[in-house]
Amino acid sequence: MTATRAQQCEVCTGEEQIAYLTKGEYPFLQCIGCGHISVQLDISDAELVEVYDSHFFSDRAYVDYIKDRQVLQKNFSRFIITLRQYCPAGLLLEVGCAYGFFLELARQHWHVQGVDINEEATTFARKQLGLDVTCGDLLDLPIGGETHDIVTMWDSIEHLRYPAAYVSKISTILKPGGILALTTGDVGSLVASVRGRRWRLYYPPFHLHYFSRRTLAQLLGRFGLEIVEYRAVGFYRSLDVMLYRIFFDKKPLASRNIYLAATKMGLTTRTMYLNLFDIMLVIAKKV
Repeated sequence: MTATRAQQCEVCTGEEQIAYLTKGEYPFLQCIGCGHISVQLDISDAELVEVYDSHFFSDRAYVDYIKDRQVLQKNFSRFIITLRQYCPAGLLLEVGCAYGFFLELARQHWHVQGVDINEEATTFARKQLGLDVTCGDLLDLPIGGETHDIVTMWDSIEHLRYPAAYVSKISTILKPGGILALTTGDVGSLVASVRGRRWRLYYPPFHLHYFSRRTLAQLLGRFGLEIVEYRAVGFYRSLDVMLYRIFFDKKPLASRNIYLAATKMGLTTRTMYLNLFDIMLVIAKKV
């Protein structure tokens, strides 16, 4: 394939990339140097922010984020157990905090702060949950150096247009020995390989970067963050969301009736744990 200089690689800063695949109208590129995969966008940063308006949590990436609060917190509570093994107290910042459901639990153990670009979500977190949350971009926040013990990014790094800039900022605000904890899809997983372009996490324009364990370690390492724990993680999922996506969302009437029947039977009120080993939990320490 023909090499291109369309954009600099966020992982290794290399400038030569090749076409990897196309999904919808979005071309994917792969770095010749490190193999990192990213989406090439022809929209402005302001237009990209508009992608994450209030509809993002209701009829785009999520069916009803607020309705799934209990399920989401069931997953977050497991992450908190892991974090407390590394840092049982201190100052924690969540990047991409959405409606604050993780922070609501985390404040039982840490002093917590959050930032997200979605105004409706951050307003809910402040007014309904009483959280110290800012609507804005982490890169614009006037946070002093080496102030935080933990920074978390749950399913967030893949959404960022320039993840290297965010990792750099996070490294500067973490105390020595501080922890960055994140989850993201693993493009090096067996499921991603087998599914190819049909992998469910190939999801532009929401997911812009696709890390493997190796490329994520390389990116974090550039900014003095060393991975101390890595594992594939599963999640509790609402059957309502799963069945809605399979049978209702943009589906013909006959398929929608299956979802409606499941709702009447009470099946959509249940949850299911699923681990396809294609999402990674990474804990990195500032060295």
